[in-house]
Amino acid sequence: MQPSALVATAQTVLALDMLGRHAEAYELLCTDLACDGAKGMMSSFRARLSTALIGVCRLDEAEQWLTIAAQQPPKDGYAVAPLMFVRLRCAQQRYAEARELAEAELDRVLQHSRSAYDEVTLLDLLRTACEALGDNAAAQRAAEAAREAY
Repeated sequence: MQPSALVATAQTVLALDMLGRHAEAYELLCTDLACDGAKGMMSSFRARLSTALIGVCRLDEAEQWLTIAAQQPPKDGYAVAPLMFVRLRCAQQRYAEARELAEAELDRVLQHSRSAYDEVTLLDLLRTACEALGDNAAAQRAAEAAREAY
């Protein structure tokens, strides 16, 4: 498997996730990781690919992947693992932790700017956490910030 194929896998997994087609995203992940050499190239994609695991509620496995991903320096200066940990905590219904992580991530100084997709996703996860915690004012602020990010 070529590295560009794993990039395509990661992008397709995200697209399927956005469409709510979580089982398909997970199936694609499993199929592509079974290809020769795929697991050896996975380190820089591990955090992004954990989306497929979270989507099908393989939360313990996703946590293991993200723990490994968080220990590896990002190649492009932007670590995706913190964003994915927020998503994982929301999926685990650990909303206080999700909120804390999201706020820390929003305050983190980045070497490169976050993509609009990642920014909106992070703010939407913050909104979800705040709403679940009953802080509707903070949820509204996060929703407004997400709208402004686009």
